[in-house]
Amino acid sequence: MPPSWWSRAASCGASAAELAPVPHENRTHSAAAEAYDGGMTHRAAVGESQSRDSEAAGREATLAALDGTGGQADALLVFATAGHDQEALLRGIREVAADVPMAGCTGAGIITRAGSDEGTHAVGVLALRAPSLRFEVLAERGLSEDAEAAGARLGEAAARLKDPRVLFLFPDGLTGNITALLRGLGRTAPPGVLVFGGAAGEVSRFEHTYQYADGVALEDSAVALIIEGDLELEVAVSHGCKLLGIDHRVTRAEGGAVFELDDQPAWEVMREYVDGPRDRFSGSDVPYLCVAQPLPEDHPAYGKMIIRVPLGLDPGSGALFFPGELRTGETLGMARRDADEVVARAVESSRELFRRESPPLFVLQADCAGRGRLLFGEQVTAKIITPVQQAARHDGAWLGFHSYGEIAPVGGQTYYHNYTMALCAAYVRATA
Repeated sequence: MPPSWWSRAASCGASAAELAPVPHENRTHSAAAEAYDGGMTHRAAVGESQSRDSEAAGREATLAALDGTGGQADALLVFATAGHDQEALLRGIREVAADVPMAGCTGAGIITRAGSDEGTHAVGVLALRAPSLRFEVLAERGLSEDAEAAGARLGEAAARLKDPRVLFLFPDGLTGNITALLRGLGRTAPPGVLVFGGAAGEVSRFEHTYQYADGVALEDSAVALIIEGDLELEVAVSHGCKLLGIDHRVTRAEGGAVFELDDQPAWEVMREYVDGPRDRFSGSDVPYLCVAQPLPEDHPAYGKMIIRVPLGLDPGSGALFFPGELRTGETLGMARRDADEVVARAVESSRELFRRESPPLFVLQADCAGRGRLLFGEQVTAKIITPVQQAARHDGAWLGFHSYGEIAPVGGQTYYHNYTMALCAAYVRATA
């Protein structure tokens, strides 16, 4: 758990004053896809709304999604920005999909076929009508108390199911040690279950994120949607950061807290990378505190480093909190996002992912908040979202969010990432 002393900053964001809300008109949008399994038709569709009336927005986005699935759904995935009244938003969704299993979270923005929307009031709903699949929503509260134990309980719940294929995971992006959560989950989950998702974010206020479980908005929790059945999943992950050629050694760390780098208080070392004398750091400093943690081996399609950023500081001791967890004795490389490299690697990973002739039933995308407006300004959709979707060579159901950390496997091991894009394509396996 984070130490009691830590003061939060965004894991990959800027202050609310530095990013004004995006004005926009209300609109709804939908995209749909179909797949077939043994004569059964499976449908997935995404609905979107920008209404500032939270209850109406939830209702509109859900109705738009259900319109693409024939008016019925077996599960919903929901991403929204934190400017909404969360209870009213979920109430609107439940008005039209009362008993449908539902999971999701808030983000710094949502991603659909219409592009990226980081406005204060945006919501996207993915409706799944899948007769051959089974869905279960799980929630673990009190993530900050013992993230590893919470992960272990989620894995145990998955192990009790008959045929789990994927666990879509959405933990609080501000309160928990996500690496510990994944460690616990990996210890107890059945072999072969894909773990994919992202840490819940918000609209650059860095106060609260929300996780959705069957119509309830939670905090300091981890929510999961488990899917059972004949589903095939493929994942692509990319970051686009470059090393600066400057290394630091972790000389004292415990859990997610890094107390010393190079035998000095961690903040004494890291604040040299931000402007002016600082007793604390803000979200706008985080891009300059980006470090690369080496992987056990190089992966040609991804690289040899995982990106980490801090989101908490103890001004008294100079300790930094990393939800990605760093270990004593590791050598870290300072790194920076490179906009051109971010785009090139994202497009290439999308192109490599979608090689099948048949389209996926749906696509999920977790993309760091630090790769949205903070990097591309008002050109996020044109610069990176549209090129990534065009490289996919299909126009079906696609939903994502700008997260406070991404969860996806590299080389068979599930990691928590920062400044990363993770894509998951889901295909229904054809049976006789």
